[in-house]
Amino acid sequence: MNRTHRPLALSQISLLALLVALTGCVSAKMYRPDSVEEQEDYTLTFIEFDDHGEPWAPAQLERTIQVIDEAHSAGKRSVVLLFVHGWQNDASNREDRKGDNNVEGFQRLLSTARQLINQAAEDPGNVALIGVYLSWRGRSTDVGLLKPLTFYSRRGAGQRAASVSTTEAILRVMSTAKKNPLSTGIVIGHSFGGMIVESALIQAVVGYTLVDETEIPPSADLLILVNPASQSMKAKNMVEMLKRNRLKFYREDEAGNRRVAPLIASVTSTSFILRSRFS
Repeated sequence: MNRTHRPLALSQISLLALLVALTGCVSAKMYRPDSVEEQEDYTLTFIEFDDHGEPWAPAQLERTIQVIDEAHSAGKRSVVLLFVHGWQNDASNREDRKGDNNVEGFQRLLSTARQLINQAAEDPGNVALIGVYLSWRGRSTDVGLLKPLTFYSRRGAGQRAASVSTTEAILRVMSTAKKNPLSTGIVIGHSFGGMIVESALIQAVVGYTLVDETEIPPSADLLILVNPASQSMKAKNMVEMLKRNRLKFYREDEAGNRRVAPLIASVTSTSFILRSRFS
């Protein structure tokens, strides 16, 4: 009798698992058709990419560029923070995901950044704080039991998202910010987002090797990789490329003085200890 019922039990379990997977699947879509949010302390823009690394709406990037240019035209210098999220996140901001949502976390970071700017700047009103949330489909299910099983599929999506289009978006945003030499551009990538940022950086660095210069103005003032889910071999190859070509990144102050400065900060958590590597 047990043998008779076993196939039925297995089929029921399989059917149940299929139903759970179907009902818990998060559809692929653009979350921010209105891609600019004006807050009292900052402006937040969104640039979203699909599962193939293509922009949902190219106008989102152009609108971001416009926001930065408008700040410069108004006589302000800009502080641009570009964030690329990782696994289990996207550009949604649902009420039932408070505390587990990178959009809300990025908004808190921007509020803190504004406080620091207000403390440090001689005239905070002349500093435009602009946050850019670069999003891809890092979340494919809301079912807790199934979330760990999405690691490899979302890693594949992250690898596809590390495309020419995302590289273009990151470099264009940073180059627009640096049109004003007094502006600051910082790129932050978390988890698979760190992998995306690293991929964009490597492509830019390869281009630097074709220039007959050893001192190169960086595309961003700082790149921060937080628990980057990328192969260590990529980082090793990039460091060796910098050494082989004796490339140095410099920054220029208001007086026109140039100084060599670090470009990348990679932070990896091990238990409760944070280890930092600077390049």
